[in-house]
Amino acid sequence: MKDALRYELKQILLPLVIFTGAAAAVCLIYSGTQSLEYPRFDAEGIYAADSCVMASTALLAVLCTVTPVMQFSYRMKKRSVDLWYSLPLSRTRLAAVKTVGGLVLTLVPYTVGFWLTVIVVAARGAHFAFEWYPALYFLSVVFGAGLFGVNAFLFTRGNTIGDGIVFLVLWGALLPMFVFLTQAGFYAYNTDVYLRDPSFEDIAVSLFTYSPIAVGADVFDILIRNNVMQTGEVLAHGEKVMLAVALPVGAVESVAAYVALFLRAERDRAENVGQISSSPMGYKVLIPVYGALMGAMGRLMYIDGVFVLLLLALTLIGELVLYFAYRRSFRLKHADIISVAVSLVIAVALFFALPMN
Repeated sequence: MKDALRYELKQILLPLVIFTGAAAAVCLIYSGTQSLEYPRFDAEGIYAADSCVMASTALLAVLCTVTPVMQFSYRMKKRSVDLWYSLPLSRTRLAAVKTVGGLVLTLVPYTVGFWLTVIVVAARGAHFAFEWYPALYFLSVVFGAGLFGVNAFLFTRGNTIGDGIVFLVLWGALLPMFVFLTQAGFYAYNTDVYLRDPSFEDIAVSLFTYSPIAVGADVFDILIRNNVMQTGEVLAHGEKVMLAVALPVGAVESVAAYVALFLRAERDRAENVGQISSSPMGYKVLIPVYGALMGAMGRLMYIDGVFVLLLLALTLIGELVLYFAYRRSFRLKHADIISVAVSLVIAVALFFALPMN
């Protein structure tokens, strides 16, 4: 395994240099040109406008998306998979080697970009609470590594690169979409609850796979710019709710993704390359689930009358088109037809179960 790891690190050297150079350039330009603070016009003192942490966080999000695709796309290419699977190395260890390489490609450029940002901001004399930057860095590295694992697992559920990317996107948005629709239905029947505490709507926003690093950066941006140590004095209730939801959920998802990624590694077969992505984490679940949720979405968009039939027709057409693309044929299996029918029934039930407010 040491030889494989050494070989992997040599292979990623060029993209590592490119990614690090690009990260350094982006962060230097942003932190060097952005307005950090300016005098307040309505009171004495200085208004802290931008701690520049969002730029490095956006960079981390991009790296956590690109590098899993780069590192695990060998499973979707016939020549690459034959080469890698012919090595005297178990597929679990091969996945571990690719994971280490991917984390290096992700975290090294981010580290360089992050600390260059801090250096530039400090050199420009900003009146920020710089003691919060190390805490943000630690949090973002931990959850950035977790996000890499989540995206790697979701991507590897596909047998083609395109399918893997689709799974990564759709699964990343499914939980927050479901929670958002559930909350919307609850608030529609319990308006007084929403009026007492509207911050509960932030829960759905906290459930995207990218939420831990995004919410963490948002909170620390506030702490850095306010230049105070008392967290309770500067964070709104909604931000506390988002932080309390995003971090535990992100931690659980990360651990589960890494465990599943390595446990499933030995089950991967070279003959699956380029074939229909029939994983339970794939289209056979995503298509009917998203189709069923369209009913609730239509209600929330105030669709009524004849437009209900139009919505259901579009949902049916959309599901059929996706199933044709999934099966790569116009011949569907009985299970596919049943899934479409059940999802339409659920869509209708959700539409009429939710009040139009």
